Amino acid sequence: MRSALLALGLLSLSVAAAPRPWAVVVDIDSTITNSAFRRRIHQKVPLARAAAVLSGLEKKGVAVVYLSKRNVCQLADTVHWLARHGFPPGAELILRSDPAEPGLDFK
Repeated sequence: MRSALLALGLLSLSVAAAPRPWAVVVDIDSTITNSAFRRRIHQKVPLARAAAVLSGLEKKGVAVVYLSKRNVCQLADTVHWLARHGFPPGAELILRSDPAEPGLDFK
């Protein structure tokens, strides 16, 4: 049985072939980016192999869902950053629509 290991930040998930659909939900900042401090999105650096791991999972039929407490007004910049760094487009990109809502409550 083939499996892929997703190791992004503190999250690790083993995915094996299964008859039902799988999904992985991934935060962007400080998870697939190395951003210990605030930076503008175009300055963020992706973690090594993060794009390759997520692309590999997507090719195996795993839906990639990006979840971020970024505001909806950053949608275009976020999509551009993901594409520029080789991340799969993902099944969904969920951003916070109310900037007053605390990030932890949103997630």
